[in-house]
Amino acid sequence: MDVARTPAIRRPVRLVTFVGFLTFISVPLLLTLVGMRPGADDNRQPSPRPALDARGLVDEQTYQQVDRYLQDSFALRGLAVRINAKLNDLVWKGDTDQVRRGKGDWLYYAPSLSQLCTEAMRPAEGVATLEHFASTIQAQGAHFLYTLAPEKSSVYPENLTDRLATDGRCASEAREQIRTGLAGQAWYVDLYPAVEQLKAESPEPIYDPRDTHWTEQGAGVLLERLVDTVRPGMWKPEEYTEVATEPFEPDLTRLLGLGQTIQTPHYVVARPGITTAEAPETPVAGTFPIRHFTSSSDGAGGADLIPGKTVMLYDSFTIGSIPNLAPFFEDVTFIHWNALGTIDLQAQLAGAKTFIAEGAEREFTWRMRDKVVPTGLVGPAGAPGS
Repeated sequence: MDVARTPAIRRPVRLVTFVGFLTFISVPLLLTLVGMRPGADDNRQPSPRPALDARGLVDEQTYQQVDRYLQDSFALRGLAVRINAKLNDLVWKGDTDQVRRGKGDWLYYAPSLSQLCTEAMRPAEGVATLEHFASTIQAQGAHFLYTLAPEKSSVYPENLTDRLATDGRCASEAREQIRTGLAGQAWYVDLYPAVEQLKAESPEPIYDPRDTHWTEQGAGVLLERLVDTVRPGMWKPEEYTEVATEPFEPDLTRLLGLGQTIQTPHYVVARPGITTAEAPETPVAGTFPIRHFTSSSDGAGGADLIPGKTVMLYDSFTIGSIPNLAPFFEDVTFIHWNALGTIDLQAQLAGAKTFIAEGAEREFTWRMRDKVVPTGLVGPAGAPGS
């Protein structure tokens, strides 16, 4: 080899490397300067720009906030997040703060494996709080019902790894304490046996392997048990049918930074002779709006409605079923749990004949302490630590 030519050969390589490096650092910077911003690929709001005043300039936290703001504003940050998430999903197989990997393609929501063990209120206190809440509602003349939505980890524990099963043991024991405490209550609607039966009968999972919740087929258990508890015999399985498939983004793929759209069976309630109308939504700051529906019957086929005013507290396990629940009620209002503390629940309950509350098991004690107690509808005996 001609040693004398080596520097000449190396110069183009060095030049290409230098230009590539400048491009790598300058293009994202230029895109950022012209206003291009990344999307929310890791499922959170970007950090806001901090105020820069005289006091802030001598505060160490200001510079930490500036650092977070600049990172979140970097134009190609979204691409970097997605690349990292893809490598994590395909190569490293690591967990995140909110997502735990089970067997195969199964993902689990991390709080479902631990949250009941981290709350200040213990399961027995939570059950006692709910008992007092129920007594107050019933004393006002309303029929009270409460149902606990089973976590995926409770229904499909066989798809947890051994490590996850060990990590979730404490929450599993707390869940059993809650179920035992609720079991003797006349107002408790137990979904677990019906969910387990549907699981055994269904060739497909009734909880999406990469989502936190049940499928629409699984949600049919909630509809049937609630409707038949309020008005026995009203539920007719043939009125809840699969009508099509529709796009669906499993929430745990989004939390991984790898939002994935799949086609999933879509179920609809169709009650002959029933007409249902929704009133304008009532906005609630920071959470889902209050939704109000009224239904009427033309008497065809003996179609019936649950009479009077009904109010229901719900969470993410029910949100997709709201349009399918409404046609069973003459007058029904749906309020998200997170609205408690913002709205006047007592005013919403005025004149209600039926009050239903559905809640995920992982948030049972948190909601009793932070949502139910502050309503003032539990009395002194329902206060934490009583």
